[in-house]
Amino acid sequence: MTGKPNNLIRFWQELKRRKVVRVIPVYAAASFVLLELVDIIAEPFGLPDWTLKLVFVLLCIGFFIAIILSWVYDITPEGVQKTKSISKVTEQQKETGSKIIGWKIATYISVVIIIGLLIVNVIGSRRQAKELLEIEKSIAVLPFENWNSDEEYAHMGDAIANEINTQLAKIKEFHIISYTSSSKYKGSDKSAIPVIGKELGANFIIEGTIERQKENVSIHVQVIKSESDDHLFAEEFKGKWEDIFKIRAEIAIKIAGELQAMLSPAEVEQIEKIPTTNLTAYDYYLKGMDFYVDYLLDNNNQSALEKAIVLFQTALEIDATFARAYAGLAIAHYSRYSFPNLSGGGFSDDYFNEEFLDSVLVLANMALSFDDQIDEAYYVKGLYYSESGNLTEALDNYEKALIINPNNVMVLVSAGILYGQSYDYVKALSSLHKAASIDHSSTLSIRLMYLLNAYFEIGFNDKAIYYAQETSKLTGESIIYNIFLWLSEFSLVNNESAFKYAKAAYELDSTNSEAILYLGTANLFTKRYQEAYKYYSKYYELVKESGGLDVNDMHRMGYALWKIGKKDEARYYFNELIRGCKKSITLKNTYSRQGAHFDLAGVYAFLGDKEMAYRHLEEFVKTDYQILYIIMMLKQQDPLFNSIREEERFQQLLHTMEAKYQAEHERVRKWLEEQGML
Repeated sequence: MTGKPNNLIRFWQELKRRKVVRVIPVYAAASFVLLELVDIIAEPFGLPDWTLKLVFVLLCIGFFIAIILSWVYDITPEGVQKTKSISKVTEQQKETGSKIIGWKIATYISVVIIIGLLIVNVIGSRRQAKELLEIEKSIAVLPFENWNSDEEYAHMGDAIANEINTQLAKIKEFHIISYTSSSKYKGSDKSAIPVIGKELGANFIIEGTIERQKENVSIHVQVIKSESDDHLFAEEFKGKWEDIFKIRAEIAIKIAGELQAMLSPAEVEQIEKIPTTNLTAYDYYLKGMDFYVDYLLDNNNQSALEKAIVLFQTALEIDATFARAYAGLAIAHYSRYSFPNLSGGGFSDDYFNEEFLDSVLVLANMALSFDDQIDEAYYVKGLYYSESGNLTEALDNYEKALIINPNNVMVLVSAGILYGQSYDYVKALSSLHKAASIDHSSTLSIRLMYLLNAYFEIGFNDKAIYYAQETSKLTGESIIYNIFLWLSEFSLVNNESAFKYAKAAYELDSTNSEAILYLGTANLFTKRYQEAYKYYSKYYELVKESGGLDVNDMHRMGYALWKIGKKDEARYYFNELIRGCKKSITLKNTYSRQGAHFDLAGVYAFLGDKEMAYRHLEEFVKTDYQILYIIMMLKQQDPLFNSIREEERFQQLLHTMEAKYQAEHERVRKWLEEQGML
């Protein structure tokens, strides 16, 4: 043999004699256990993110120190002594058998510990990866804790959390809870993640902190499995404020990776897109969005809405190419002009103005001219075309918005409503159910009411009653539930029973405009005409005070006046309804599709103009708005049609409507069975 192998063999024997070989696995096992322990206790004890890294570095340094010490020193019965060289070792100084066995046992145990921990980690990692692949990736982003003392950055906690929520919502694998839902936990005393996760229907909770110091920003993010409160990962993202879009993208992509989501190139492109090169404009936009969220959460707070509009406009003055600011301003303008803050209905004064939505379309198109991947812009264009009567174009824009952001609650709701108006209740219910599943804010009761209405319209009364009950639980009162029971009994021609529910709703809150209106209608259909007139008058006073306009029930007011002998006043209300309906039909807005032709047919039939009555009734049949309530009104409830109800032409139109209704009812029934929902 050559000298080199002999030297290596002698060196290896010396390592064993000096017990270096035995120290290595023992030290490694102890280090492994210590690292696992630090990893476990770091989060509960609030240790900094760098704690584990520091311990690892210290253990590496200690590893080399342990090797050096084991080479130089030895533990003997007489204490710690410097290890003698091999030339001085005698037979009497050789290790006893018991000492050798002790070291061997320690070495073997250490090796077993290392192998065991490795196996546990590998199996645990695989099990966690499998669970993440199987579990629904429903995620809620809680408002971030703001560590800024500067009032200028007071909005940052909400703004950045909302931005991250928006980024994650563009990932199709994710089921993102709306930020208006999770933002209610800001300042809440609810700190238990499992409780919050259950309330929001989220399997994962994201929480964090943000600190901005002029040019610098630090964002700490952690992802938690809500049911078990296990922290999947926590990381700090630091950088210059000018790099905020890069940081924001890194956070979203990191979360996607940790939750085993496969991102498409298009999704990555959307996440990494820079919305504006001007950070001052971006800051105004963030503040505007913060106020717009306040508007949504605070019962349509008009003051917050106006502040949002000013801030969006300011952002655009700074950067006239900022697409998202255009989209935000378009949505804010639509919110301002479409419907006023009136409980129970009514329209804004501009609703019957031909140009009232023109600015909205202009702003949406401006947004898309700078960036054709803005879901909010397609959403507001959908609203515009819906109000303009172009349902095909409206649905096309809603679908484009959902391709970009499949978790946009407002788009899902608007699309669901429009699918119902287009008489596709399968798509309507599918869209509305998803909207309700990701919206757990104060507006959830409204989402459930849309579901309630959809189920009622297509004849699934039991499911409608269920959602009426759920809505009542959320609102803390039973006005809505009683109103629905009135509607349900009314559609079954149980008018006296229906009257009791309408009266119960009114007695719960005599200032609620819906309760007042429905009590008026309940009185009308039980032939209590003087009382009907009384409550209709009260309702229209509220509408007038709100600055709105409601022509929907003016023919009911007119009929009540006619029956109590006030025919001149009755004609005024009939004429007002005719005027409003004709204007709606010209504009092709939502009312024109859902009620204008029907209401006109009833008035003309009552006034004796049968030809005009049939003309509008035939137009109404073309709308495909063949819902249970309307059919029952035509079939036997509505007294305005008494003069033509028995005529063959009327019966043929009624038969056509009933056939369409039954066909759609059956299609929905089959779909519900397939989904396990019936």
